Amino acid sequence: MHDEFLCHVTAYGTCGGQRIGVPLGTYRAPTLALALWWLRDRATWIAERLDPRPGDAPYPPNALVPVADGIQDVPAVLRSWCADADRQER
Repeated sequence: MHDEFLCHVTAYGTCGGQRIGVPLGTYRAPTLALALWWLRDRATWIAERLDPRPGDAPYPPNALVPVADGIQDVPAVLRSWCADADRQER
């Protein structure tokens, strides 16, 4: 059995032509259930910041626009994962 689960959340992107990773958080969970809870919490937090409600402060109306066709909707993917206990168990 595991003594703990080490969780990392990292955002990856390109800057100056190089792939970079930006750490968004780390958590040492004593149980798998707590590791999944923390990962769901971080996924929800990230989704809310990537896809805020239009008109909510600090964004003025019409400041946000939908992504173009063919672009993956990352907040929707994160929210879908948070709602799918079977995927989390795998």
